[in-house]
Amino acid sequence: MFQNAQPLSAETHRNLRFRNLPDYSFARDLLYAPITYTEILEAAKIYPIVFPKEGMPIVLLGAEGKNQFVDDNGQWTTRYMPAHVARYPFILGHTERKGEMVVMVDVDAPHFKTDEGQRLFEEDGAPTQVVEQVKQFLGAYQEESGKSQRLTARLLEAGILEERALQRKQGGEQRTVLRQFYVVNQEKFDALPDETILAWRKDGTLRLVYAHLMSLSNLRQLKG
Repeated sequence: MFQNAQPLSAETHRNLRFRNLPDYSFARDLLYAPITYTEILEAAKIYPIVFPKEGMPIVLLGAEGKNQFVDDNGQWTTRYMPAHVARYPFILGHTERKGEMVVMVDVDAPHFKTDEGQRLFEEDGAPTQVVEQVKQFLGAYQEESGKSQRLTARLLEAGILEERALQRKQGGEQRTVLRQFYVVNQEKFDALPDETILAWRKDGTLRLVYAHLMSLSNLRQLKG
């Protein structure tokens, strides 16, 4: 999605104006999106939640080249949109200083190609309320992302994930339309010791597992 992300600065972007457009054409080719642990219960009602080999849980958005949740008019067609998509055209990026992050903007986004909208900086270079709100949103998302990655790592360490591929029948033959994602092996999960389940209940891992398992029925809805 982020084609030309630049660190946001008053010097470079003093006159930039932002308009919150309800057009998600930029995500038309997005086949999956990371999801945080605070989103999983809502997301599980709509999307399949699966796991990469490492990193955050992901929601699957399409099986073959097209995000099926963005229509021809660029509208998001379901009631819940992943925060990864909702934050566009803003994102946090790393600086040369270890552990330091900065707000970045995709300057090619249509949200900025306008003389209308809200300014990002005052005349004196001070950030406007728009930028402050963006910083709060991105900061909270980054924190939740870190916890989500740690929860996924617990599943990997426990050895209960197995690789899957999504197949569809075409012309009487099975054809793989999506590969290299991981799901929880139900038998291995059920065999975990009680102390692990108790610890996972306390730290949120168990909620992630149950939301993931419930969401797998949504795989049937992916077009391909």
